[in-house]
Amino acid sequence: MLKKKTNPSIIDLGCGFGFFLSAFGKKWNKHGVEISKKAKSYSKKWGTIHESSLVKKINLKKINSGKKFDFVFSYHVIEHLSKPEKFIENCHDILKNDGYLILGTPNFDSGCARRFKNNYRFYKDKTHISLFSESSLSRLLQDKGFKILAVDFPYFDTNHFNKKNFNRLTNTNKVSPPFYGNIMTFYCKKMNKHQLKKLYSFQRTNLRKLLSINE
Repeated sequence: MLKKKTNPSIIDLGCGFGFFLSAFGKKWNKHGVEISKKAKSYSKKWGTIHESSLVKKINLKKINSGKKFDFVFSYHVIEHLSKPEKFIENCHDILKNDGYLILGTPNFDSGCARRFKNNYRFYKDKTHISLFSESSLSRLLQDKGFKILAVDFPYFDTNHFNKKNFNRLTNTNKVSPPFYGNIMTFYCKKMNKHQLKKLYSFQRTNLRKLLSINE
């Protein structure tokens, strides 16, 4: 856990109207990145909002006086980006050592995705151009220096959990309903240099073993 401090810092990448930032009190150093002028105008009452590319290197000197963040949050953003690997690198770069990343995106290998195929609800948004399964996003995060602490699939505590949506599962000719597994939330921790060296050493050792077996 983070050590107690006066002003823990958090940044919401793709903050929209700032609803997530609004949940944090005055003790937090709150920042957001948003390209929509309308959303930026509304969200600025909850924190300091910036305009920045999410797939080019983020300039921390302009955003937080060069200081890295304790938490990075981003929900329903990565699936809209043409270079998701660069986005994850940005998340890693702007986090302090042992900082936390919370990342949410549709799961394109969910039960509904498999059952409804082209009628899966998240295929209907043409701006969804980077499609992940739990497995593929896990590998990307680990490759970019994150330790995955947990993966959650929010549904049963939402308003979408109801009889109407459950009954809609029977008709695959229509767009799939909201259902468990459609959205996945990753809770990750940035690995420090020692942890990364240990991980890469382990991977190299396993690779050598595999290569020797196949000789």
